[in-house]
Amino acid sequence: MRTRGGMIGWGPRHAKEGDDLWIVPGCNLPVLFRPNGNVGQANHIGPCFVPGLMFGETAERLRTEKPDFGVADMQRIQLV
Repeated sequence: MRTRGGMIGWGPRHAKEGDDLWIVPGCNLPVLFRPNGNVGQANHIGPCFVPGLMFGETAERLRTEKPDFGVADMQRIQLV
């Protein structure tokens, strides 16, 4: 898979374009979610491996440099 920012990674076979890559506090790996059309809800697609975005690297990048990926405000969602 490839992010909008051009980062290369590996994810679930059923991942598709338009899925959202989230950095979830407490998770070592980024997680893919798919918006399901209901406000505040998303379907869990699965974890993924993206070098540079795993094991706390994202938090470190946010502290030390301007990230080359989109950063959204934290929000609460309901997983279905």
